[in-house]
Amino acid sequence: MVLLLLLFACSGNGPVTHTVTLDLDGGRLPEGYEETIIVADGELLTDLPTPRKGSSSLYGYSFRGWYTDEARTKEFNEDSPITSDLTLYAKWSRYYVDTAKSYTVTFDLNYPENISGLTASSVEAQKVDEGGKATEPTDPTLTYKTFEFSFDGWYKDAECSTSFDFDNTVITEDTTVYAKWTPFMAYDEASLLEWKTALETDPSINCAIIADIELTNGWDPISNFSGTLDGNNYTISKLDDTFIYANQGTIRNAGFNVVITISDAVSTVQLGAIAPINYNQIINCQVSGTITVTADEPTIQIGGISAINSKEIIACHSDVTINATSTSDGGSVTIGGITSVNMEGKIAASYFTGSIEGTASMVGVGGIAMQNAGTISACYSTGELPASANMIGGIAGVSTAGSVTTSYWSGDTANGVGQGDGSGATQVDSSWEEPMSEMNTALSGNSIAYEYVSGSGDVPLVIQPTA
Repeated sequence: MVLLLLLFACSGNGPVTHTVTLDLDGGRLPEGYEETIIVADGELLTDLPTPRKGSSSLYGYSFRGWYTDEARTKEFNEDSPITSDLTLYAKWSRYYVDTAKSYTVTFDLNYPENISGLTASSVEAQKVDEGGKATEPTDPTLTYKTFEFSFDGWYKDAECSTSFDFDNTVITEDTTVYAKWTPFMAYDEASLLEWKTALETDPSINCAIIADIELTNGWDPISNFSGTLDGNNYTISKLDDTFIYANQGTIRNAGFNVVITISDAVSTVQLGAIAPINYNQIINCQVSGTITVTADEPTIQIGGISAINSKEIIACHSDVTINATSTSDGGSVTIGGITSVNMEGKIAASYFTGSIEGTASMVGVGGIAMQNAGTISACYSTGELPASANMIGGIAGVSTAGSVTTSYWSGDTANGVGQGDGSGATQVDSSWEEPMSEMNTALSGNSIAYEYVSGSGDVPLVIQPTA
């Protein structure tokens, strides 16, 4: 009888010992060995037993060693001193596995490693006997600064089109499996276009922008979008067309630099730098650049953010220069620094610092919205507006069916609201300290998690998330 008993624990102040437990996973030890071993602190554990499992070579298993983790991916090193209680796990493979050959299974975390601020946990490669199966590792993590991506499984290909089946995939060669992350990552023009292509199949696919992106080949607008785009305060520049035709999702924390020029005859022009029509939410976005339209069309509607807002524009800044001309007899041009028409939507904590010029038989202009049938609150405009127009207001050109509250404008425009109740719009001649205080009070009362802080020059106040 052979006993593997290196040192018994002693009572009182005797030597420190540790318990090593052998997890046999259905196997059995040779006669004379126990499943519990007592080892002195700092001593080595050598001459471990070789267990058996199964009744014959046909139906049995081959013992592949002792491992320190339950997944059997980290082999026990007999040269490592024992300093704490420990469980060792027996690893088995069927006899038909060729144990003379083994392959490496590598776990590719599948993210752009050259992006500063993007960090991932590590996943160790696994050695797998030919005919064996890899063990699914613990889910990895991927973080961009404070933005956390969600792990969405392992795949056979980097494009993540085919899932990797750990339970049924037999390893017969060196293998790489790839992690999938959500939301989609956009960090250059190519990856942004990959997301855009994916939207053609599923318009609800979310995306996170993790670097400034400059477009070099022109932009064909996204036709429809119903997911969430988080810009992480990065900017898409040289955008030569509207970003999305119809926004039914959430666009937030994104910057857009536009150079949009329309000079040919098209259908009725409805144009916004981010979306002609906003059906849902645009939050904490900034727009700069130029929009120039000259068209033989009877109706031209342009907004710095969107042409028509049907839901919410919150904490957005438009610094775009807009110049629109309708050459059609009796044509109309309506322009708003944020939106042309606020159609029962909500605009709050947003401001316009660009410039507007319109030429047509009928011209309507508003610093925030030309036509307001919804609510405008805690907004301001220092933008340059035309000297005259058929309808013009520092905040809204016309607001007979909507409301304007706690909003401010500066400049030569005579009225805050051209037509309608302008009692909620106040002209600022010098200091913006009191308007800032009033707007922040209004925002806190409406549970909007943004506040104004002092800016400089043509941007006297800047919006930011509430501290």
